[in-house]
Amino acid sequence: LNLSGNVLENLSTSSVEGLVNLRALNLRGNRLTSLPSNCWSKLPMLKRLDISLNPIKVITSDSFLGLQTLDSLNLKQLYRLERFDAGAFSELKVLTSLELQS
Repeated sequence: LNLSGNVLENLSTSSVEGLVNLRALNLRGNRLTSLPSNCWSKLPMLKRLDISLNPIKVITSDSFLGLQTLDSLNLKQLYRLERFDAGAFSELKVLTSLELQS
């Protein structure tokens, strides 16, 4: 599902309700300032997530809770990132591709 460049400011549980078979989500280039950990459990089959080019300020230790099947994560150019908690990737057991760039 490509939602890149749609000026999205937030993502909620209701936004992803019913997308249980979704395998890829592209949120690149929106206006997301945070990552709602409570919505990822609604996407149990998600393998690829791109949240690059968003003004996300904080990535906490629970930012990626529920993403047990995620194998690719793009965090490039999070230009407003102020805090990145230790253990943020602890839930990502099968992650094989991680893109980070400031």
